[in-house]
Amino acid sequence: MRQEAALFGPIVEVRDVLESFLRSQVLVRGWREKLVEASQQFIELGEHPSNGDLTELGQRIAVLAHANMDQEPTLTRELAADVESLIDQIHVPDVPRPEDNDWSF
Repeated sequence: MRQEAALFGPIVEVRDVLESFLRSQVLVRGWREKLVEASQQFIELGEHPSNGDLTELGQRIAVLAHANMDQEPTLTRELAADVESLIDQIHVPDVPRPEDNDWSF
């Protein structure tokens, strides 16, 4: 996947918002703004032909940002699963992964 470093920031923000809500029913401060900003970044990254699926993900994140998570449980869980899958796929250059033997930067 291209532009992995640019993708890492928004995906972590979305993961933190969704994980906090799904695990503890806690809405982090500024969760809507974080989701709106992340959705815009995904849509921009999705404009590249090899990243078209990011546009759709960004649009779904925007829908959740304008809804109440407790009223959209299916969308919230689906997005959390998509985010987890995406995190497993990306590798930011020079950042070690858990399975790496060498964790030095």
